[in-house]
Amino acid sequence: RGRPGVLKGAYQYEVELKNECLLRVGWAALEGRRALGTDERSFGYGGTGMKSNCGKFEKYGEIFEAQTGAVVTCLLDRQDPRRSSISYCLNGRNLGVAFRLPPWLADVPLFPAICGRED
Repeated sequence: RGRPGVLKGAYQYEVELKNECLLRVGWAALEGRRALGTDERSFGYGGTGMKSNCGKFEKYGEIFEAQTGAVVTCLLDRQDPRRSSISYCLNGRNLGVAFRLPPWLADVPLFPAICGRED
């Protein structure tokens, strides 16, 4: 996990793939599992073109697995606690809102998070 933990405002970070690997990037609470998107406190977007939360995987965005040089931007918008969201960009192209955060997470800081493996 990275820093800072975000409670309010809008933040983003970017990840550039330097070699062929499989990544899942996103946001997670400190209590979240290391396997991003497998519990209710973490949200991920993976190289297979799937988003995940609570262990549920759904098609989202585009596949970026093994695309050396691809840049994934992870955006967290907590400006309005009633409409907090997570979205992503791939190579500068906005992929739209991936997740609307549940109200009970309003007081839980979310941290930048990455998990993956190198092939």
